Amino acid sequence: MSDTQGQGARGQGKSVMKDELLRRLPFGDHRDLYVLIAGLLIGLALGPGGLKQVSPKVYNDLFIGNTQEVLRYQGLKANEEAAEEQVRAQLREQLSAKQGEGSSVSDLEGVVDRMVPQVMSQQMSKLELAAREAELKYLFHLVGLASSLVIGVIVLGVIETQLLPRKTAEGYALPWQLGQLVKVRYVLLAGWIAIMVARPVLIMQVPVFFTVVLVALALGLGFVPLGKKTA
Repeated sequence: MSDTQGQGARGQGKSVMKDELLRRLPFGDHRDLYVLIAGLLIGLALGPGGLKQVSPKVYNDLFIGNTQEVLRYQGLKANEEAAEEQVRAQLREQLSAKQGEGSSVSDLEGVVDRMVPQVMSQQMSKLELAAREAELKYLFHLVGLASSLVIGVIVLGVIETQLLPRKTAEGYALPWQLGQLVKVRYVLLAGWIAIMVARPVLIMQVPVFFTVVLVALALGLGFVPLGKKTA
């Protein structure tokens, strides 16, 4: 009877140890899925449909870059009528000065009316170009940040492959650091998802055809049987 109990206890111990090993394997569980969902929700909250509607300035600070060029362009668009009146006054002053120097300008107001749209268009185009260049530079900054998160995930994956099971009196045990690295890897992935969702133009830059082909090749290499080495 005692032998039977001993065998049952050993079997139960092996089952518990097996469950512990499976728990520490470098695969995500439902809690890690919650982390990814949290990253998605944070991205939606910080994105154009969330933070940008509540506080455009904070959104621009985080994802657009409130550089002087961007602020000038946004200010001109927001106060276009006031800027137009300022341009009109400057043109009227310049043409009046030319009349004082001996140049004859007939129908001063008519000339001003014809020149204002041209000057405004030139100013708007110049500021828009400078703002787009500044926005593109900041976009590269976000791309670098997102790339660093992806590199972190890759590095952690490589480290996980080096954490081999160690032999114990009961059998084998996986290092406790393995489970922690898996958690950190999913947190980095959640951060990447949040950035990509909050700034949708980053996703739009991803080539769809290349991504589909890459996934297809990865699945093919993963599932095509390559055979096993015989002892």
